Amino acid sequence: MATSKLAPPEVPDQASPELRQYLDEQLHEIAAIANDSIQPEDVSSLEIEETQITDGALLARVADNETISGAWTFTGSNVYNGIAAANLLDKTAAETISGSWLFDADLQVRAGNKIRALNPANSRSIDVFLDASDAIITHNESTGDVYINNGTTGSYGPAALGILDPKAIVDDATDTWTLHRTLGIMMMTNNFGISSMALLAYNGTSIVVIWSGSNVSVGTSGVNPDVDTDVNIWISPSGTLNIKNRLGSTRTFDVYTFVG
Repeated sequence: MATSKLAPPEVPDQASPELRQYLDEQLHEIAAIANDSIQPEDVSSLEIEETQITDGALLARVADNETISGAWTFTGSNVYNGIAAANLLDKTAAETISGSWLFDADLQVRAGNKIRALNPANSRSIDVFLDASDAIITHNESTGDVYINNGTTGSYGPAALGILDPKAIVDDATDTWTLHRTLGIMMMTNNFGISSMALLAYNGTSIVVIWSGSNVSVGTSGVNPDVDTDVNIWISPSGTLNIKNRLGSTRTFDVYTFVG
């Protein structure tokens, strides 16, 4: 480690030339003796009182590129913008992020894992699950509809695919679904058979049958056809889809809407 050399002091100008020469020789000799007695090991370490080190002053004096070979231990609470330091290092830890994260690169999830979206109360969720070949979207609720739209976030259009809540309807009972758009195409299926399925176009209470099985009766002007041994379908003036099951036993009905 390089050490600083002790330089001799200047001789006052007021001294006579002879005195100045003598003093100059003596001072140079003293400086040489002092420099010879200072060894590198005497200045290899420097102790500074802890009270003299201000917050951040020590790190501020470290070069831009510095290698730390030892372990640094922080005993205080280390949080970076709300994220615990331990969780930044431990990528298996769960963490709650209250703000919005923007990724400039692809967000990737390995096959066999899922991306889950939760509502603000954490009471409802939807998953996108990836297996080796397929993507599966799951609504994790016993009730509720799923809509995939091409419009404003939280809206039901202008173009949307609706997967309405499946419902089991006992014989001779009626159940309902809310149609959020008054114009579209509807597909109805159930576990009875092809004869009780239908593909319909609707506008308000008006229904046009594109195709239907032999066990389907449609009320085209908002009125229940109420035909025995059939699935009876109609739309009430309030925009509610009604299905009455008269097939003779409990059946589960699935309804899909395609709206513009």
